[in-house]
Amino acid sequence: MLSNAIKTMLTLSSISPAFLGYALKDFMERDFVSGTGWVIACWAVISLSKSLLKFAVRNIPARTVTIESVRPAEKDIFPFLVSYVLPMLSIDGYTLAFMLFLLGFIVYFSDVYSFNPFLNVLNFHIYEVTTSEKVSLLLISKGRIYKAEDVRKVRLIFEGVFLFVPDSLSSVQKNTK
Repeated sequence: MLSNAIKTMLTLSSISPAFLGYALKDFMERDFVSGTGWVIACWAVISLSKSLLKFAVRNIPARTVTIESVRPAEKDIFPFLVSYVLPMLSIDGYTLAFMLFLLGFIVYFSDVYSFNPFLNVLNFHIYEVTTSEKVSLLLISKGRIYKAEDVRKVRLIFEGVFLFVPDSLSSVQKNTK
């Protein structure tokens, strides 16, 4: 259940830049109610994503892993382009809803999390790692990783995706409300 919630929020946060694009478009058209709604939706997605990641740090047990290699995940430009180009199109609400649903569906089921600007704003970075068992995984890290041996304990947040928070950060986050 928690893994589905985290996966859903990561999907929404990866396409939420489109929300700000629509807000800007609405504000420029003097539709302040709709524009404000898009800003609130974006804020809600980012806040929930941050809260779920904090919850995962506090409540998902850490596993010890041996990482052999770590490299920044490829930045997939497709969601970025779609997120910022969609608002430029003058389309009706039903088409917009369908296009956002379709984009979210593609991101959710294709595991395209390697581009997520709001994770970067929250100081999370996405890496592709290879374990000692030669398994490639995505690793979402609070802060940058410079050496594979710096990663010892990770939390499985959903299949194939782990969360790493350095010990100094996880102890601080456990003590905050």
